[in-house]
Amino acid sequence: MRRRIIPVTPKTLERSGLKCRSCTHWETADSVAAGRGQNIKAKQLRRIIKASGECGKLVCVGDKVLAYSQYGPAEFWQGTKRFSSGPVSSDAILLTCLYVLPYAQGNGLGRVLLQSIEASLVKRRVRAIEV
Repeated sequence: MRRRIIPVTPKTLERSGLKCRSCTHWETADSVAAGRGQNIKAKQLRRIIKASGECGKLVCVGDKVLAYSQYGPAEFWQGTKRFSSGPVSSDAILLTCLYVLPYAQGNGLGRVLLQSIEASLVKRRVRAIEV
């Protein structure tokens, strides 16, 4: 089957069925009460898309979503405050997640997803990607 790469939006992420849709590890500096993650994630996606454009991609094979990524300017990712490493460069985009479902790993989906992210960010004249 053919792979399709589509942008992440609150709607595409909700429909994906991935557990990533409610993970707020990077969106907040604190833990989130159960059941609130999906709303926080959707709100965050809308903010980033409005401010800086596309902020994630999904890899679909047939009608199944097999991989997910999210990225954006560092100021949107409050979870970075939990780490002692230095700040992300102001001219860089932070890649916060690249996830491939376990049963789909080893088929090049992660590589294809990362290459698609890189191509999109080059078109936007982003100077660096940090992980």
